[in-house]
Amino acid sequence: MTIRMGLAVAALTVLTTMAMPVSAQEGDSQGAAPADQESEHSLWTFYVGGGLGVSKVDNTACDALGSSGNGGTGNQQDCEDDDIAWKGFIGWQPLKYVAIEGAYVDLGETTAKGGATNTSAEVDGFQASALLFVPGLEMVGAYIRGGAYFYEADLSGRIAGVPIQDLIPGSTSRSDTAAVYGMGFRLPINDSLIISADFERYLDVGDDSRFNGGETDINFFSLGGIFTF
Repeated sequence: MTIRMGLAVAALTVLTTMAMPVSAQEGDSQGAAPADQESEHSLWTFYVGGGLGVSKVDNTACDALGSSGNGGTGNQQDCEDDDIAWKGFIGWQPLKYVAIEGAYVDLGETTAKGGATNTSAEVDGFQASALLFVPGLEMVGAYIRGGAYFYEADLSGRIAGVPIQDLIPGSTSRSDTAAVYGMGFRLPINDSLIISADFERYLDVGDDSRFNGGETDINFFSLGGIFTF
């Protein structure tokens, strides 16, 4: 998993480096950009963007896969609870301190291995959220986020050599809605390019009633770019 995280960091570094020359060309005029944006905000401010980063599962689901209650081996699992994750989004900022976003978010895959157990879980879906920007911090575009994540979680593999679909009643796929909140920064590079840094937390993804330890919170850290028009 160290290799995956290294690849993500390398890709994000390239993105930031590509944006730096644009900032340098702006020169002294860049310093006036935030003030201009503050005074000339338009009702029709739309943008598109994307982000790349790392997701991390925030519970002991991997240990639960090895428990006897789930038909597992009871052995300690080799758990990879983080993965490369990404998102693409569109947004509308009708007010100076308020924006609305729709996004597709792929939170990657979690795997657990141990003995005859080898399972994986993947989560992706669509997100709707509102952003509230912090007054007085326009220079760095600080904001808080709240919204909903409409996701599908797919569980696959074997537990103690038995296909997981034989151990879980019903489908091994689950569609549901999770709450999401977060915070971040959006640093303007020029009139149309913004560099973003985001943290998002997804609450109670999965289902404990069908699989012990199957419900978890997921953290998502990302860097990205935004284009306004």
